[in-house]
Amino acid sequence: MYSFDASTVIHFYDNYPMDNPNLKMLWDWFEDKINTQEFVVSKRAYKQIKEKTSDEFFEWFKGITVINDTTEDLSNVQKIKDLLEIEEDSYGKGVDENDLFIIVIAKRINSILVTEEKIQVRFKLPRNNSSYKIPAVCNLLEVNVDCINFTALLNRDH
Repeated sequence: MYSFDASTVIHFYDNYPMDNPNLKMLWDWFEDKINTQEFVVSKRAYKQIKEKTSDEFFEWFKGITVINDTTEDLSNVQKIKDLLEIEEDSYGKGVDENDLFIIVIAKRINSILVTEEKIQVRFKLPRNNSSYKIPAVCNLLEVNVDCINFTALLNRDH
């Protein structure tokens, strides 16, 4: 199972036009994965996607399984915030609260998280932990969530 950050779905929407007949197989593949619940999205990512895509796309996309937050997720988000030394809502240039929920939900449902956020190489991580982006947070030993981008997903599935 794969869960999506909003950035990936928006990337798909922006870069692979629905009306391009040459991309019909790609859109059919994505839709099949939605219908078989291999692709899911958190409610927080779902809301971001709705805000940043067209009504036509969102009508097509709304068949995806949406995973809601739980109180356990809130507790786990706080653990990651503590790990990243994020005080209250003082997020840096990295993840924000929605990102942390997306990561925590991916871990809870044991899915691979698909995001277009830039990978920060381990030996070049920002000094300030609050500047970690989704892939860097996923790679922390205490978090441990598999994280890939859309191109890697396409390579895995075909």
